[in-house]
Amino acid sequence: SQVHEEYDVITDELLLRKYRRAAATALGAECPWVVEVGVDEGTIGGFREDRDLIRERNDQPILSRADEKDSIVLRVRNLPYDVSNYLVSIEERVPQEGGDQVVVRTVNKKYFKKIPVPDMARYGLRLSNNQITFEHKYNTLIIRYKKPLSVLALEGQQRKERSSMSAKRLKDGSFEDPSRGVNEAAKQQECKQQ
Repeated sequence: SQVHEEYDVITDELLLRKYRRAAATALGAECPWVVEVGVDEGTIGGFREDRDLIRERNDQPILSRADEKDSIVLRVRNLPYDVSNYLVSIEERVPQEGGDQVVVRTVNKKYFKKIPVPDMARYGLRLSNNQITFEHKYNTLIIRYKKPLSVLALEGQQRKERSSMSAKRLKDGSFEDPSRGVNEAAKQQECKQQ
């Protein structure tokens, strides 16, 4: 399978993680990318202008995930109910079925969602109800799950490896890697000209 991760060069914040299986479909097409962390600019709200004919309404709940240094943050936008209306818990599942999931439901039965946390399943760790907190601000339900120490140690090692790599941000948002002498912005302009 393929994994694509994007980090901010200065803050080392994980901006996007997406993956796809290596196996092709029955007709030979590649499997689509599945976004695990962040929001893929090509699929805002699950809609892709190049292939979808129908778009869901703008006021439908939208789930996104971001990683902070010490916690996993799940945001569900467009949920207008008071914080006392939400119940957030962990549903335990067998690791072969994708691992434990965060379950969000409302008392008035207007919203229900099971949210997988695949990276915790990859590490072989179970989720715990004691580590979850949630709050509601500006029509957004914000769920935080505190990362275990083993995950924090592993991410610290990965952060050290990334800090040894040299890269700098350019004005147009792309980056230049001096160790390889490759300017990504110049490569993109070459492709556009051809």
